[in-house]
Amino acid sequence: MTFNSDVTALGGILDRITAISLQIHNSANLTEMLNITVQQTREILDCDRVIIYQFLPEGDGAVTAESVGAEWTAILGELIYDPCFARNSAHLYQAGKFSMIKDTKNQPMQPCYAELQARMQVRANLVMPILVGAEAQLFGLIVAHQCDRPRQWQSQEISLLQSISTQLAIALRYALNSQSFQQETTSQPSSLPIAVEPPEYQRIEQELFWKEILLQTMADTSTLAFFVVDNRNDDILYFNHRFCEIWGIEHLEARMQRGDLKNNDIIPDCIPLIADLSAFIESCKPLQSEENRIVVEDEINFTDKRIIRRFSSQIRDAQDRYFGRLYIFEDITARKQIEYALQISNERNQYAFVGSGDGIWDWDIPTNQVLFTPQWKAMLGFEDSEIRDDLSEWDSRIHPDDRDGAYVDVGKHLRGETEQYVNEHRLRCKDGTYKWILDRGQIVSRAADGSPLRFIGTHVDISDRKQIELALYESESKLREAYAEQKALFAALTD
Repeated sequence: MTFNSDVTALGGILDRITAISLQIHNSANLTEMLNITVQQTREILDCDRVIIYQFLPEGDGAVTAESVGAEWTAILGELIYDPCFARNSAHLYQAGKFSMIKDTKNQPMQPCYAELQARMQVRANLVMPILVGAEAQLFGLIVAHQCDRPRQWQSQEISLLQSISTQLAIALRYALNSQSFQQETTSQPSSLPIAVEPPEYQRIEQELFWKEILLQTMADTSTLAFFVVDNRNDDILYFNHRFCEIWGIEHLEARMQRGDLKNNDIIPDCIPLIADLSAFIESCKPLQSEENRIVVEDEINFTDKRIIRRFSSQIRDAQDRYFGRLYIFEDITARKQIEYALQISNERNQYAFVGSGDGIWDWDIPTNQVLFTPQWKAMLGFEDSEIRDDLSEWDSRIHPDDRDGAYVDVGKHLRGETEQYVNEHRLRCKDGTYKWILDRGQIVSRAADGSPLRFIGTHVDISDRKQIELALYESESKLREAYAEQKALFAALTD
């Protein structure tokens, strides 16, 4: 997925949450508020049923809002007695934890709860508490049902339902204290003595809520893995799904989200992935120090050949008291493989260039800057520091009789008339003598309009070959002269 598509998806999620929030807060009465919540939630989660289960003062509950597909049995208004709830779940929901079932047919559960799910035709569910008021009183539950099949609830879906539950709780806090809601809610089951809070507090709370939603959604859609631990009590304060993917602990994710596991509980499942455990343990020791305020960046080698970059920094409260650490993990295996391949390629090329003795030049055409390798300069008797990276260094040393021909061949290649630039010319050395050079090169990059940008080539000293060619030429000339003389003499004798 590209960055642009990530941003588009993120924007779409935030738009949906914003739309639901506005409709909830603009509701005329409690019934409308709850109905909007279940209808919009069912649509965005694309599930078969969403209900609001509201608790009664006696401890039982009723379905006070429902959005359900036509093919499934409606349960709106039903009083539901669940003897398992008070014994097994009430304290967990009161603590803000959620629950989920991926497949009711394959997940062990109390008979009373299994019977309830079967009666409601539930195959999978996701249950989020609705905690209202400053003291977080348990108003009820918002429950998503999948009736036609099992369902693997995704981390993003869990976060979304959690956000909707939080937003509904904020709206309920204000609505149940509003004069316009009092008459309408007298027939609704509620036992919440909620204090009215000042408008400024409400505004600040809303701003904080949206900031939290934005950060949550960005973390859930990021390719980076986030993990926050409270080092005072080993609690896992935050993590995203990518963290579980990188460390191979997706099977622990649901329990981590419910708060059932601490940091030390997940470590045994992570250790088998670490290639050098002793080195990893040593690298973790500085992270436990309260005095170490430095952001730590290092790499962890995994047994499956992955390379994971780790960032870690302290977390301190408003009074600058240390209480935990933030970890960010990134899988950089692909990047490292590319870097290694480039390194090997560069080393091979460097070895080939040095071994051949050829001089290399790299011409940046727009700036007229030319990088001449040390071999190129040494070929003419110069030290590396004695020749600048400029085209004039070549132009000023080319033999006057050879300059025009060289520029003609360069121009042909720049215009695309030849596949490769090839020219033989003489260059002046530091001692004033000239060497014959075989100059070859090629355009390696062009702009969108086709204009050349970068031109790379090699210099080969062919002076010895030229001396041999000259000697052969002189020898052939003498032979031709001798042959001409003999031919003339023979002609004279035969006349």
